[in-house]
Amino acid sequence: MRRAVAGLMQCVLAIASAAVLEAQRAQPDSMLTLQRAVAVAVVAHPLVRLAEQRIAGWRGVRLQSAAEFDGTISSAASSGEAKQMTSTIDGSPGTIVNKARETGYALRYDQAFRFGVTLSQELSVNQISPLGGFGSETGSASAQLQLRVPLLRNRGGVLTRMVEQAAITNVDGAIADARHVAAQVVAEVAIAYWNYVAADARLVVHQRTEDRAARLAEETRQLVAADERPASDTLQLLSNLARRRATRLNEEQHRLSAQERLGLAMGLDGASALSLPKTTTAFPVLPTAPDEFDYAPERVTQRLIATALDQRGDLLASTRRVRAAELELRSATSGVRPQMDLAVIAGYSGFVQDAGALGGFFAPLHRNVPGLNSTVQLSVRMPTSNAAARGWRDAAMANATQRDIDRADTKRRIITNVSVATLAVRQARLALIEATRSFNYAEQAVENEREKYRLGGATLFDVINAEDAMLTASLGDIAARQTHAMAIATLRFASGTLVDDRGRVRIADLSILP
Repeated sequence: MRRAVAGLMQCVLAIASAAVLEAQRAQPDSMLTLQRAVAVAVVAHPLVRLAEQRIAGWRGVRLQSAAEFDGTISSAASSGEAKQMTSTIDGSPGTIVNKARETGYALRYDQAFRFGVTLSQELSVNQISPLGGFGSETGSASAQLQLRVPLLRNRGGVLTRMVEQAAITNVDGAIADARHVAAQVVAEVAIAYWNYVAADARLVVHQRTEDRAARLAEETRQLVAADERPASDTLQLLSNLARRRATRLNEEQHRLSAQERLGLAMGLDGASALSLPKTTTAFPVLPTAPDEFDYAPERVTQRLIATALDQRGDLLASTRRVRAAELELRSATSGVRPQMDLAVIAGYSGFVQDAGALGGFFAPLHRNVPGLNSTVQLSVRMPTSNAAARGWRDAAMANATQRDIDRADTKRRIITNVSVATLAVRQARLALIEATRSFNYAEQAVENEREKYRLGGATLFDVINAEDAMLTASLGDIAARQTHAMAIATLRFASGTLVDDRGRVRIADLSILP
């Protein structure tokens, strides 16, 4: 997974660099390729940037959860004056008040380990210096090592270690989410791009139809002027020309809308979206020979379902979240238990007289040390209601159940999406074959009717009807090619094959079946 992150980041950076260079070299009349559209989108789209920030956020949570295991050094220094009244032999208060200055220093280090054990080391030195010339200076010191082992709550470090592991798992989940977001953006751009290509193609068809209507009107006008056609033919053709022109103007507006949708899918602002150049990437073509989609569709569907369940970023992210929720539940369950700790303490202490110099201040650490002190301690802490811990456990249990439901639902949707997308590709291929055949027939029919009209064997209505039929067939062919291209992009996204496990996007995959 970490290799996937590095690959994804390298892919984004490489595409970004290519997009920048291409944008710098592009002229106002440059063309827009599908590769360039995708390159701009994976850099500029807000969803991609949001996914990157979610990864950064979870990394911060992971770092925060590891703070529990940071070693802590603490120290304290003190200095003060103490007064004490002397007592007589019989124990009654005396009249002399002794004054002394007390100086102390303590150093402590605490380290919690991921397996639950806590190690503490403490060193303290104290010195008492009488004021007024009465008595001698004394010094004392102690060194202590304590090992604390939890027996119930946080046994084995479950309470603290599971929280850190859950955070690490959530980072992996955010990375998988980012990969899925990248696939979503690429699919959205591809679909918007094919929609833009189709709008361009439709506009060209309508412009050609208008041009043909204008030529036919001019030819008829000349025939009318030569008294070879009635004047009423001119009115019919002018009406037909006006209708074609109106349709072409409406199509220009549709093309502008498609251009806007592509710009928004690429993450551009309004002005940049409306200034996009024309497209150059052609629609995907049909294979020249039958393939697995034709003779073994069920096998293809099952293969792509298996691929999707293995590679889809959203399912990977959902699985990571399930694992994180299970770890959090284990931690919360441990937190409900009473706290019972076994502590083993070992150390020593020293005492010296006449500890005036600096060396005397630290002398108790190594002089007059009677031996090693040791203590075994068992401590128990049992809250009466433990409401906070029980509430945390119940919330973690509900969260784990939600994550399981979400993963099952994601898996269910993926299987359905792949099945439907595979069927859509097959239907789109069959429809494209028929649409292409229809256009070829309609185009030949127009030529026949125009020739018959010149020879007087057909009427204007025959020519106009034939051109209407060809226009319908041409638009149907464009729509079929658009549907075929969009079906491939949709199937690529549904099967999880748009962005591979190393975060790479291959533009060629948007035009071929997985």
